[in-house]
Amino acid sequence: MSALRVASAFRTVSEEAVCVISGTLPLRVLAKERRNLYHRKTTTTLSAEELRIEERQKSIARWQRQWDAARRQVDALPHTAD
Repeated sequence: MSALRVASAFRTVSEEAVCVISGTLPLRVLAKERRNLYHRKTTTTLSAEELRIEERQKSIARWQRQWDAARRQVDALPHTAD
């Protein structure tokens, strides 16, 4: 189910906000995590569970950087007073 439906949000809500509300990672972050898992399985001595946990932590950190960057973009927009 898409994050948009989980959050019961409109299409005008940003992807970043929808992911925060729904508690999910963006698809491109998950895709990169899975790609990294696939490539690292053959080159690591970690167990599958340890590797999965490590990659999830990296994904969350990556998502946090993207969220922070998106917030800076929103803060840079001029605010209008009603």
